[in-house]
Amino acid sequence: MLGRLALTLGLGLCLGAVPLSPVAPQTRVACLPHEHLVDALLRTHQERPTFVGLTARGDLMEVFTSLDTGTWTIVVTSPRGISCLLVDGDSWEPAKLQSVAEPKA
Repeated sequence: MLGRLALTLGLGLCLGAVPLSPVAPQTRVACLPHEHLVDALLRTHQERPTFVGLTARGDLMEVFTSLDTGTWTIVVTSPRGISCLLVDGDSWEPAKLQSVAEPKA
């Protein structure tokens, strides 16, 4: 986990971390061009995009995971291609997804 903290702090310090929201000005988020963040997550944690979706604002939301390291990261990317690391953690395990229409046994 120390490596993940170093990655987050390093990215934030190098790129001038920006506030997550006006409500919590003490919270900092690491933001940088999408391709750089993707490369860093792959190189340092062997994480790859697992889930993707669009937010109501038109941003791309991605969940990066690694079954090898058990780490995960949630990233939001603006239409301009700037990605921000929102939250990360460990102990990732895939869940069995069920359709709402599937009858329960």
